[in-house]
Amino acid sequence: MTCLWFLSLLAYGLTILEGVNCWIYIYSNTNKNYDDAEKWCHNHSAKLVAIQDKSINGYLNEILPHNPSYYWIGIRKINDKWTWVATNETLMKKDENWATGEPNDLKKNEDCAEIYIKRGTDDGKWNDEKCDYTKAALCYRASCNESTCSGNGQCNEGFNNYTCECNPGFYGRNCELAVTCPAPSIANGSVACSDPSANVTWGNNCTFTCEEGFILKGPDTLQCESSGNWTEEQPSCEAVTCPALTPIANGSVTCSDPSANVTWGTNCTFTCEEGFILKGPDTLQCGSSGNWTEEQPSCEAVTCPALTPIANGSVTCSDLSANVTWGTNCTFTCEEGFVLEGPDTLQCGSSGNWTKEQPSCEAVTCPVPSIAHGSVTCSDPSVNVTWGTICTFTCEEGFVLEGPDTLQCESSGNWTKEQPSCEAVTCPVPSIANGSVTCSHPSANVTWGTNCMFTCEEGFVLKGPDTLHCESSGNWTEEQPSCEAVTCPAPSIANGSVTCSDPSANVTWGTNCTFTCEEGFVLEGPDTLQCGSSGNWTKEQPSCEAVTCPALTPIANGSVNCSDPSANVTWGTNCTFTCEEGFVLEGPDTLQCGSSGNWTKEQPSCKASERPYVNYVYVGIAAVSASVLTTAAFFLWLARHLRKKAKKFTPSSSCQSLTTEGSFQHVGKTV
Repeated sequence: MTCLWFLSLLAYGLTILEGVNCWIYIYSNTNKNYDDAEKWCHNHSAKLVAIQDKSINGYLNEILPHNPSYYWIGIRKINDKWTWVATNETLMKKDENWATGEPNDLKKNEDCAEIYIKRGTDDGKWNDEKCDYTKAALCYRASCNESTCSGNGQCNEGFNNYTCECNPGFYGRNCELAVTCPAPSIANGSVACSDPSANVTWGNNCTFTCEEGFILKGPDTLQCESSGNWTEEQPSCEAVTCPALTPIANGSVTCSDPSANVTWGTNCTFTCEEGFILKGPDTLQCGSSGNWTEEQPSCEAVTCPALTPIANGSVTCSDLSANVTWGTNCTFTCEEGFVLEGPDTLQCGSSGNWTKEQPSCEAVTCPVPSIAHGSVTCSDPSVNVTWGTICTFTCEEGFVLEGPDTLQCESSGNWTKEQPSCEAVTCPVPSIANGSVTCSHPSANVTWGTNCMFTCEEGFVLKGPDTLHCESSGNWTEEQPSCEAVTCPAPSIANGSVTCSDPSANVTWGTNCTFTCEEGFVLEGPDTLQCGSSGNWTKEQPSCEAVTCPALTPIANGSVNCSDPSANVTWGTNCTFTCEEGFVLEGPDTLQCGSSGNWTKEQPSCKASERPYVNYVYVGIAAVSASVLTTAAFFLWLARHLRKKAKKFTPSSSCQSLTTEGSFQHVGKTV
C-alpha cells in the first residue's frame, strides 16, 4: 500500500516525504556535490535513494518538485561499473532506467547519476553527470529495523514495503513461527525425543528402539531439520527372517506365512509336480536363530523305458541322456520313400509309460491315377503306385490333354504336379455379320465333329461355303464365309440427275434413287427406283426426253423459217414468219418453243393489204410520196414491192431486210 504524508522543514533545509511502515524519502532544499549529498543523507539517518523497482522512478517524478539542477540518486560508477552505493551491488541491466542516449560520458568523468524530475522529456529517467556538480540530495530511510523480522531473519527492502528472509527453522511474515517436524512413531518399537512436548521443533533429536523378536532397519536416531523434515527416513522394526528358500525345480513350496519374507516360526511344506518324486523332508521350519531346521529337499523326474529303434526311420528325443525322463518328447521321422504310420511324437508320461504305441515307417504310395476320355500307362504295373513310379497320360481322338503328360510319384506320397484332364477339342465360335449361324451342337463351346450352317439376312449374299465342319485338330474345314451387301448397278440419266438415299459409290439393297431432268427435258418413266434384295432395280430406269412444241400450221400467203430444221420442234427453237407481197403479217413475226412444250405466243397470219392512194412513188429510182396511207400500210406495201424487185434483182450480202424501226438500209446509202 502507499502510505505517504508530506512534511516541509524549511528552517532545517530539508523536506521529508514520510509513510507508515513504508519508505521515508528526504530531499535537500539546497544543491550539493555528490559527496556532500551522501554526507547530508547520512547526517539525516538516511542514504542516497536506491531505486529497486522501476515504478519508483515514476512515483518520485510525481511527488517531487521541479529542481532546475535535478536530484542526485544512489548510483555511482565504481571500477567502471555502475553500482548502488547503499548496498555496493552492481546495477543489473533489467533495472536500468537511463534517458535516451544515456549514459554517454559527454563531459568526461561523468561517474555519478541524477534523475530528471518534471523535466518535460525523459521524466523519471537517469543521466550520468560529473560528481562535482551540485544538485539536490534525494535520500531514503528504509522500513527495516532490528525487530522487524523478530530477530529470526534478514529484512529486505522493497518499494514502500519490506520482506523477511527467515533464518533456518523459522517462517511467517516476520519470522515469528518456528518450524516443526512430523511426530515420529514406529510399529513394534518405541521413540524417545529430547523435547518431550507434543510438537517436535527444529534441532530436537529422537531415538528409536524395537521390541524383542524385531530388528531395527534404518538409523536409530533422527534430528528435526530447519526445513521441517527429518534428517533421514524414519526406521522400522522388522521381524527376524530366515534365508529365502531356493525355488524347487519341478515342485512348489507352501508356507504358513504367505509374505515374501519368511519370519521366525513359519512352517514351509514342499510338494513335487506330476512325474517327479520328493527327495528329502517335506516340511521345514524357520528357527529363532534365523536358520531352517533341515536341508531343503528336491524333486527328481520319473523315467520311461528305452524306445525300440524304428526300421527305415529315426528317433530324436528332447532329452539326450540315457534315461528318458518324464515329459521328454521323442519325434519319429522316416527315410525318403517311406511314410510314418502312427503318431510322429511320443511323450514320457508321469507314470513312467509312453503316451502312445510306437509308430512304424511304411513305403510311400501315391493315389492311383485315372483320366476320363484317355488312358494312363505307369512304369510300375502293380496296384499300389510306389515312390518313383512315372505315369504317362494320353487322350482319345477329339480330346486334348490339359496339363502335364507325365507325372512322377514323389517321396511325400504326392504326384509332382496336378493330374491332367482330357478336354474335348473345340473350334473357335463362328459368327457372321448380317447373317446367322446354326450348329448341330448347340452348346457355347463348339466341339469336334460339330457342323455349322451360315445364312445371310435379306439384302446380303453369302460369300464362301454355307457349311463348316469342326475337325479333331480344333480347326474349321474352310475359312468362315461372310455376308456381303447386295448392290444394284449404279444409275445414271442423260440430260438429268440422280439423287440416292445411300450416298456411297455402291448402291446397296433398299437404297431409293430419285431422277430429275434438266430444263427443256421431261422424265419418261418412274421418278423413283429402289434397289431390290436381288440386286435389281424395282423398275426400268427412266430417261429425259427433250420437250417438243406442236407443229406449226402452214401460214397462208407466207412462210415460216425455224432455227431447228428437224421435224420435231424442240424447246428453244425460234420460228420467224414472213408474208408474200401484198400481204401483211398480223401477229408476232417470231415464236419460240417454251420449256413447257408450248409456243410463247399465238401463231400469226398473213392478211391482204389495201392499196393506198399515192401521189408519187419511186423505189430505188423514184421517190414515193403518200398523203393518205397510214405509216404501217405504207411499210407493208413497200416490203411487198421490194420482194418483187428482189426476184428480179439479187442484192449483195451487204443488203439487209426491213428493220423494226421501218427504214430500209443498203450499204453505202440510205433511202
